Amino acid sequence: MTTHQLSITPDELRGRVTSAVSTLTTGALSIGTLAGGALIGTLGAKPLVWLCGAWLLAIAVLTTANRAVRQAPSRGRRAPAQSRRRT
Repeated sequence: MTTHQLSITPDELRGRVTSAVSTLTTGALSIGTLAGGALIGTLGAKPLVWLCGAWLLAIAVLTTANRAVRQAPSRGRRAPAQSRRRT
């Protein structure tokens, strides 16, 4: 994921994009931990495991079915609209 992110990000924005992703990821981990604890307390461990498994399966199917993901540019190549530099 990081390789794709860096390959489509313009050079002058890579530091900002990387720091923004890092900040959002850290925040999501904190919120996810709290939400997971609350859901285990509410639903119990086994139903939550099944729910999370179904959620991950749905994400995998939807991502695989997404035409934009399947037609993503190859590693090291930018999409035609992004390959031109602004001056």
